[in-house]
Amino acid sequence: MDNINIEFHIEANVVDMVMEDIDIIILLENLFDNAIEAVEKCNDRKEIRFNIRNVNSMLILKIWNCSCKMPEVKKDRFITDKNDSKGHGWGLESVKYIVQKYNGSIEFEYGETFFEVIIIIGGE
Repeated sequence: MDNINIEFHIEANVVDMVMEDIDIIILLENLFDNAIEAVEKCNDRKEIRFNIRNVNSMLILKIWNCSCKMPEVKKDRFITDKNDSKGHGWGLESVKYIVQKYNGSIEFEYGETFFEVIIIIGGE
């Protein structure tokens, strides 16, 4: 992020991850890879905001990033815009799988200038 001058904001207040270590690593790796790749394509504003916290027995995670175009979606799946699409475009599918594994919920909000993922796990 430093190499491409991304402005990064983080708010974290976590006592219990409520997930296995490998799952949180895969989840965060895919979310951050996607956010950095999207921001890297923007010419003007380069910003990522990350918020993770426990609320009661829930883990709430939000990652927001600038974007310079609307994502393409087909059948509830985001389509990669990489030239070599084979082997790409599975990051968010991996994230969805992990969230489902923990009976969590995932929401995507996006527009021409931003993309946000909101994940809630726990609370049962």
